[in-house]
Amino acid sequence: MAKRKRASAGRGFSSLTIANLERLQAELSPAVARPTRSRVPSGTSGESGTTILDQREKLFDYGIHVDEDSELPETLEDHVNALKQPRNVAASPNAKNISQNRALAALENKATGTAHILPYMLFSGEANQDNRVETVPLVTSKANLPFNRHFLPPPPSDKVAKRWNHLYQPNPDTCIGYVKRFSAALHHCDAPFTADEEAILDDYVLTPALYMPFITAQWRTPSHGTLYEAVNKAALDGAAVVNHLYDFYSAARNTPPSIVETCHFSFVSNLEHGQIWIHWREDSKHHMELIHDFSLRSEDKIQEARAILHNIKDYAVTERLASIRQALPAFHKADKKPVRFDSGPAHKDNASAASVEEFFVDPPPTWYVEWSVSALRTARTRIELWKFDLVISAGVRRVSCVGRLTICGPGLRDGSDNEVLRFAGGDILGAWRLMRGVCLMWCCLLMECVYRRYMVMCRAWR
Repeated sequence: MAKRKRASAGRGFSSLTIANLERLQAELSPAVARPTRSRVPSGTSGESGTTILDQREKLFDYGIHVDEDSELPETLEDHVNALKQPRNVAASPNAKNISQNRALAALENKATGTAHILPYMLFSGEANQDNRVETVPLVTSKANLPFNRHFLPPPPSDKVAKRWNHLYQPNPDTCIGYVKRFSAALHHCDAPFTADEEAILDDYVLTPALYMPFITAQWRTPSHGTLYEAVNKAALDGAAVVNHLYDFYSAARNTPPSIVETCHFSFVSNLEHGQIWIHWREDSKHHMELIHDFSLRSEDKIQEARAILHNIKDYAVTERLASIRQALPAFHKADKKPVRFDSGPAHKDNASAASVEEFFVDPPPTWYVEWSVSALRTARTRIELWKFDLVISAGVRRVSCVGRLTICGPGLRDGSDNEVLRFAGGDILGAWRLMRGVCLMWCCLLMECVYRRYMVMCRAWR
């Protein structure tokens, strides 16, 4: 009896603390240890087991060529040179505000730091009603705006698709485009399109919050990601915008559009340095090249960068807007299928750790742990189940033995945010497999609770 008492005491239950959870994890073998919570700041590569260099290679395999010193086509080079011309206007105080706010912004997290720089570097539309800066008519600025997956470059081969899976959904931190009539009416300002024109554009949606973006931005801070990673994200944003414009003009004219009409500009900054990039497409190949690089410490360099950005804005609300409106009637008559917005399975790389509530289950004895769910994490409609040795067959492929399942909206994703199963009409088998797996996990939790209750009763009986 004494031996039994000592054995049961050795298996005593610890209180629910992070320290006890980490101690248990250290005792487990690597094959069944629960994955530790990431210490990497939100907004990093976002794909478990891959690096930002892997992401650059993935873009290359998908035909998105980034920073390869590609020569700009002659017409595009002339366009860029025109945008780099100095502006004959009085210097605004915004460049000074940026250089003064830089040091403070670099110490903040991404959202707070960006707020110190964004309004002075880029633009706010009249509908944004930002009193800090002079607003711009006909345009609007939106944050964290997902783009339609339909316009992502397709995998060039089955081999690429098998190796890399799908491309991430484009989601620029800042997106500037033409304001919708509804938003303009609410703020008593002008809209660039008529009701009939918007009805045509609503059948070909890149993003539902605004029309035809002309500048996108990715922001980082010294403590939140790198410029290299931000450029990878910006490359995906730009490729989607260019494809959207390319398909629009191709349908309207029944011929390939010009490179200038379909080019796009992006801004990337880590609140210490800033970069302006241009995106264009030749046949099925996408390019992204740097056209301006500057330090946020230099007020003069900031003035030069803002001049380029303002020239891009001026071109967007004049020649570019006129070209789009001119093509709309022909686009409406073209034989094409409507493209509604499809966000696809969501994954929020920019969500802060504070926005996720975590509930840790007190770990069971080590001999039982390989069949137990170790942690349950919930965030709004997103549910993540961390598991040890429980493998669920989800129809498309099997999830790794140690990983994470995310039930989010209409689909199921694994620990790398790769799509495991996406439900469609009539997918009864897939739905049944998912329900079976989730029920099995909860049965494990129930068995664990019964076992704990049994041990408590045994100790009380002794």
